[in-house]
Amino acid sequence: MTGPGGPAARLRIGLTYDLAKEQELTGAMPEDFWAELDDESTVRGLAHTLGSLGHQVVRIGGLPGLVATLQRGRLDVDLVFNVAEGTRGRAREAQVPALLEAYGVAYTGADPVTMALTLDKALTKLVWRGAGLPTAAFSVMASPSDLQRLPAPFPLFVKPVREGSSMGVDGGSVVNDAAALEARVERVWAGYRQPALVEAYLPGREFTVGIVGAGESAWVLGVVETFARGHVSGYAEKRGTGIASEVREFRPLDAAQDGLDDGLEEELGDLALRAYHAVGCRDVGRVDLRCDPEGRPNLVEINALPGLIEGRSALPILAYHAGHSYQELVALILERAVERLENERAPGEPGRPDDRPTRRSTP
Repeated sequence: MTGPGGPAARLRIGLTYDLAKEQELTGAMPEDFWAELDDESTVRGLAHTLGSLGHQVVRIGGLPGLVATLQRGRLDVDLVFNVAEGTRGRAREAQVPALLEAYGVAYTGADPVTMALTLDKALTKLVWRGAGLPTAAFSVMASPSDLQRLPAPFPLFVKPVREGSSMGVDGGSVVNDAAALEARVERVWAGYRQPALVEAYLPGREFTVGIVGAGESAWVLGVVETFARGHVSGYAEKRGTGIASEVREFRPLDAAQDGLDDGLEEELGDLALRAYHAVGCRDVGRVDLRCDPEGRPNLVEINALPGLIEGRSALPILAYHAGHSYQELVALILERAVERLENERAPGEPGRPDDRPTRRSTP
């Protein structure tokens, strides 16, 4: 890995994450309730990759493990590579970054404000609207009276308002009448214990854009078109995703082969970057877009904490199609985070936390 001024120093890196196996799945919970969380092989693979880049890795775990480590005064790391999704609350993805920030520990990825915002799809769409960015008409339905407030004519698309990994999404998410809408919204309420996001259905092509970096240094890693069985990228499709998967396939844009407008990839990348900046993402993110009936791209959602399962998560597959190995992808994320942290500590700049420590041995 190389940093902005040449080869990067070897770092002592803490790894924060949440394991699905540590959570209980009761009979009242849908099968995908813990779908966002990682399995042991993913964490082990990420730790191995960071180690292969020459760094020392300290496994911390999720919020309980981080709290316990801080209480013992033993978080002796240069920075934390954060992939912790959190397990409780509306701002669960923001909890680990908030604690690290409070203790002055540097970390990769978005800050607590962005993490909390982007987990809530409706709030994110409001920010995008305010920035003049295209996104489908929507309504948040939290009670029976909300069922009368349709955001657009049928068909509509229904999903939980603050979940990732396509939780609560399948072929039945597209509803064509009031009865189907009520049934689907009630399914979200009962299974996920949160409001439902109801949007105008976008029937066109679907794309995913990967971004790395922060501020003016952020750049598009790659753009791919997504093809899902049944035309809905739901939980089942994501479980079957792979580089050569027929369940959910990713293809690089090829103007010559597909007859696409030469400017489409640039248009999608520019729109994704504007969406990334509007919500304050940094270091890494993934933006999903889908086209309306007229073929115009609309922002669907953004993942400020994208999955990093080698060969299966969308971002590593996208990186593969862009010519980057999994090791190179992880190195890029870490490299951009180190560069950002160095810039934040540049001396003499107003408002810069010049004296903030990067390593914390005691709380």
